[in-house]
This record gives sequence, structure tokens and C-alpha cells, in this order.
Amino acid sequence: MNVNDSAESLRNRLFAGLPTAAVEAVERLLTAGGAVYIAGGAVRDAVMRRASVDLDIVTEGDAIDLAASAWPDAPLTTHERFRTASAEFSGFRIDVATARSETYAHSGALPDV
Repeated sequence: MNVNDSAESLRNRLFAGLPTAAVEAVERLLTAGGAVYIAGGAVRDAVMRRASVDLDIVTEGDAIDLAASAWPDAPLTTHERFRTASAEFSGFRIDVATARSETYAHSGALPDV
């Protein structure tokens, strides 16, 4: 198996249990422009061959702009301070975050972005 086969296999496992509407929403993000990465527990779940309960996506661009562009008809929940957006597709939640660095004033504090 070569690297591309492994990547395709992982992608197939990542999307295997998702509702069609969620897969289509991810595809719209991927084609809306800019670098987009799937991160977090969904990647772990795909490697471990488990179903995911949500998707965390990181973009090098602005997450709110990207989500609004990719999902013009979806009701978005946005957080301006953190430049994040989320929406549900057939009950499946997709969170999009702008890549950023953070610092914390103390343990348990909200980040300074």
C-alpha cells in the first residue's frame, strides 16, 4: 500500500458514518477556497475505525467567512472573538476554526488569541 492509498482509506473511514448532508457540507468547505484540515477526534476515530460524533476543521483563512461562503443557507453559530463557526447537517455538527496561536493567563482561562 502506498501513501496515497493510505490517505484515501483514511478519508473513506472518516466519511463512512456521516450523514450525506454532512459529507456534502465538508466537500463545499474543501472547494470554497483556502487550506482546510480535518483535526481533532474525528482523525483519531478514523484511525481507530470508530464513528465520529462531530468534525473539527481548521482553516488558514477566516473560518467565519469560509463557513458563510460554503454554507450560505445553514444557520451558523459564530464566535467573533475566536473566529470560529459551526453548523449542523442532519444532526451532525461541524466546527470550523481559524488557525491561530493562543496564550492563557492561567489554567482554565479562556485563551488570548
